[in-house]
Amino acid sequence: MLTAMMAQCDDFLFWIEKERMLNDLALSQYHDGNATECLETLNRTIAGKVSSQDELGLPPSDLDAYIDVANATWFNKALCTKKSQLK
Repeated sequence: MLTAMMAQCDDFLFWIEKERMLNDLALSQYHDGNATECLETLNRTIAGKVSSQDELGLPPSDLDAYIDVANATWFNKALCTKKSQLK
């Protein structure tokens, strides 16, 4: 359902909202036991491609607005990584 909504609303969503939704989708995949899909989803985000705040390369105003999403992404990525390594 979330995937369909994201596809329908993509043109109308702010990039930070899209990344919040990708985190929600990744958590759903994690709880469904799909750690690999979770990681793939998180890797579609800006924060999923880097490992620190300095690597984000965002202007200060964008960084202020995005840092909570980035922190959530890194936390979720650690969860999914740990689960994928248990298999």
